[in-house]
Amino acid sequence: MVKKKMLSLIDPRFECSICLNCLKDPMLTRCGHRFCSECISTWLKRKSQICPIDLLPLTVEGLFPDNYTKREIDEQKVACLNTGCNVTIPLLEADQHYASCGFSKNQVNGVSDNLCPFHLIGCKDTIKDKNELSNHLVMSVHRHVTLLTKSHIDFMNKFQIRDGARSKALEATQLWDANKDPNSEKALLCNLYERIVVLEQSNIEKDKDIERLNEKTAIKDKDIERLSQMVNNLIIEFAQSQNAISLITCNGVYIWRFENFMESLKLMREKPLQTRYYTPGFYTSSTGYKVCGRINMSSDNRNLSLFIHMMRGDYDDTLIWPFSGHITLSLIHPTNPIQTICLKMESSAESEAFRRCSFGNNGNEVPSLNPRAFGYTEFVAIDEVLQNGFIKNDSIVIKIIVECI
Repeated sequence: MVKKKMLSLIDPRFECSICLNCLKDPMLTRCGHRFCSECISTWLKRKSQICPIDLLPLTVEGLFPDNYTKREIDEQKVACLNTGCNVTIPLLEADQHYASCGFSKNQVNGVSDNLCPFHLIGCKDTIKDKNELSNHLVMSVHRHVTLLTKSHIDFMNKFQIRDGARSKALEATQLWDANKDPNSEKALLCNLYERIVVLEQSNIEKDKDIERLNEKTAIKDKDIERLSQMVNNLIIEFAQSQNAISLITCNGVYIWRFENFMESLKLMREKPLQTRYYTPGFYTSSTGYKVCGRINMSSDNRNLSLFIHMMRGDYDDTLIWPFSGHITLSLIHPTNPIQTICLKMESSAESEAFRRCSFGNNGNEVPSLNPRAFGYTEFVAIDEVLQNGFIKNDSIVIKIIVECI
């Protein structure tokens, strides 16, 4: 109940699209959206470097304190909505007040807070606390999207039926008029009466449709937008979680589909020393070493270089260093496996490339990537890639296998 009352008090301009509460220490993005300072900082650290609203690229450097909005929020005063409570409080303190207000429905948060936010479109699950709500929203993304889709289809079907009934009624009215003497007083009265009945039936049908729609959904335009944002955020988070799991459970085998290859090749040729492309970090096993691949232009500007880097992983404390194993790098030919280029190599205990990412100079920073790489500076000639059919749909496919001994 506290959450719903807070939403009814908050001006949409002062609402954070991540936590859906009043903005606290508002930050403004380059793309014009506002979020709580803590919310957007956590989002950029844990989710991805994109704006939660329009999914445009976003970094910490693209955030600016919105002092004007902060002053506006500080000046907002609201009255408690609980019956019997006459307290007027600052907007930012409303959440705390409702949690302890003696005129609340109950000491928890009200009966309605035990329902899923999607209960109006068919979700019957009940929620005990915020942690359970978060778990429920993550685990039920697919079901909630299905319910939203079904509700939308039902909505459109009802309006199609209504429009069909109205067309038939109007058609019947026109046929009635065609068979009457327009100069007859009785015919004119019957025609007027029939038109009134059609309008009344149409009005009653419309009211019933609106009433049923409100009972099933009770979702206003703002609520629909908020739910859509929530679903989109959950879908993005779910996809990112799936991708993270696949990188942990791939057992050291990573398939790199290098898209937009021709544009990337152009950039590598123009700035060979500054342009490098990396794969995401992946693990040799669920509790193994973390590595990544790298591709760039060779110093002679005629070959593609391919390397691997050791990365800082979650299980480095439990592993034996330096890394010892076999590494296979392959450029896959899309139509002729015989032309696939495959080179194998073994790790070297003397090479710093296979050592654990060590502490920095100040003793408390550990780099996420070992700056020393291991691989081939002339893995494949660029002319061979361009002329022998390795490019398909402006993409090349590189396969990296890292096996522990």
